[in-house]
Amino acid sequence: MPKLSGLEALIQIRADYRARSTPVILLTANGDVDSIVEHLAAGADDYLVKPAAPAELVARVRLALARAATLRDLSPLTGAARQRRNPA
Repeated sequence: MPKLSGLEALIQIRADYRARSTPVILLTANGDVDSIVEHLAAGADDYLVKPAAPAELVARVRLALARAATLRDLSPLTGAARQRRNPA
């Protein structure tokens, strides 16, 4: 990215409460272990090193979305709001 590093973008996304639960998967040419650890510690959901196989990228995106949906379902606020909309 020309004006923002992946780490800077990740930090901005995680700082915005509206996007905090958005899955973030970084795709980069830097496979250095220290960089991977730094990005995961900053809140990345996954980290792929180029070249990544398209099937692997799709699988990781699906997994990240499923994980986000599960966390949303388990959230006390989201769960309570869902129950009010759809009483059993």
